[in-house]
Amino acid sequence: MRTFTTILLGTFLLLLTARAEALRAAPATQPSTQAGTQPAKKAVSSKPVEKNGLQVTVNLPQAVFAKNEPVKFSVQFKNVSKKDFVLHNVNQYWEWQIRFEPVGVKSPANGPWQLSFNKMAAISTNQTVKPTEDFAVAVEPPQKFHEYVWKGNQRESVPPIKQLTPGKYKLTLAITLAEDRDPRNVREKSAAAFWAGTLTTEPVEFEISDKEPAQAAATQVAEVKGKTGTLTGKVVNKAGDAVEGALVFVYIRKPVRDQSMTKVAESKTNADGIFELTIDAQDELVVNVFQSKGDAWAKAGISVKANEKTDLGEIKLAPLTM
Repeated sequence: MRTFTTILLGTFLLLLTARAEALRAAPATQPSTQAGTQPAKKAVSSKPVEKNGLQVTVNLPQAVFAKNEPVKFSVQFKNVSKKDFVLHNVNQYWEWQIRFEPVGVKSPANGPWQLSFNKMAAISTNQTVKPTEDFAVAVEPPQKFHEYVWKGNQRESVPPIKQLTPGKYKLTLAITLAEDRDPRNVREKSAAAFWAGTLTTEPVEFEISDKEPAQAAATQVAEVKGKTGTLTGKVVNKAGDAVEGALVFVYIRKPVRDQSMTKVAESKTNADGIFELTIDAQDELVVNVFQSKGDAWAKAGISVKANEKTDLGEIKLAPLTM
């Protein structure tokens, strides 16, 4: 019971690496912003970097972010070798070194800054990646759970900040992956080897405008009282077959130091593996799906809008590795 409860309360983290197609736009020249205009929505990407058969690219959905707008991005992983390999906990981006280096700023008080996260816990995962296969990990840390820590001259005392100041930055990641050494995770001798090592990405440049976003409320956890929306999805197993009777739980995210979440809805899938829930419209929801065999799925940062249907699409369950 303790393990099951821990799973329910701990899966506010992104436990599923998104297999959505990553943005592949080439690096772009930073567009300028004029007074009264909104930042341009032009995607930018880093140059791919490869090490021991693993290729990594950083993709930003836009070249310019509005002031106080969360800087969200994704990291594309691709197996460019001729053999399968396994990535252990590749979705746990809070373990990476994520740095933002100011561009063209001489004052040392402007950086570099590194994302620092509150203590987090998550279900251990092992993902096998076949040759030519790629996937993306979305890095969308909620503002409540992180801050930017000064990594410049340590002789100076610079307090952490919650938002980067307007200006141009270079984003660089150092991603370290290791083998799964948990003896409880039994693997066949013929299984693919783990990819282990540290890979540093090429920098990708972007800008933070001094203009406020058109909807400032979009950067906060919104809750619309008295208005409801619909949340739906289809749960399948590894083979793609519909899963009947899977448990679906929906929570409101709480600050990580609180170590709790408030459940707002629950349901079971029907014979076709489909669930549909009507809930109060709000952002930053966490959805957990469990099957009696121990397979599970979880995703955070889900939004349900008033009078709209949010379709999570096909939800593929995966074995838990504890």
